[in-house]
Amino acid sequence: MGLSSCQKFTAGLVYFVAVIIFGTSFDTLTPLELGLKYNTISKVIALDAVSENGRYLLGVGQSFKRFPATLQTVEFSKSKQRDEPPLTVVIQSSTVQLECAFQYKLVPSRIGSESGLYRKYSQGYHQLFVRTAKAAILQAVNDTKVEDFYNRRPAIRAS
Repeated sequence: MGLSSCQKFTAGLVYFVAVIIFGTSFDTLTPLELGLKYNTISKVIALDAVSENGRYLLGVGQSFKRFPATLQTVEFSKSKQRDEPPLTVVIQSSTVQLECAFQYKLVPSRIGSESGLYRKYSQGYHQLFVRTAKAAILQAVNDTKVEDFYNRRPAIRAS
């Protein structure tokens, strides 16, 4: 005895819904990304493991909080892509403008965990790095003489 048209429709609908649910259970990280598993329903982040590039079967309602796996630049300059404008310091009644940049790369083992980057700063860590760098640079040049910017440039750069 065959299936009725109602049973066929129901079976087709169940199959269709199952395919959609299964298809939405995947998420992908590119080679330029790292990720922490995030449950979009309960809003809980799994801090125990950082995932690297690849396709993952996470489950329904799961995705990744993404982080860059590449070098990130912090730049103080006149460029359009800068984080901040050049740093301006008044030393011995002379105004000095400093343009500088540095790069950092996130360490995967320090993103997750209870004391990791995400737990402390969420995804606002880049702005924290910019503020910290700005304060450190201004502190390093605070006691410098104007002549030293020309005569001791390598030492000032290193500090």
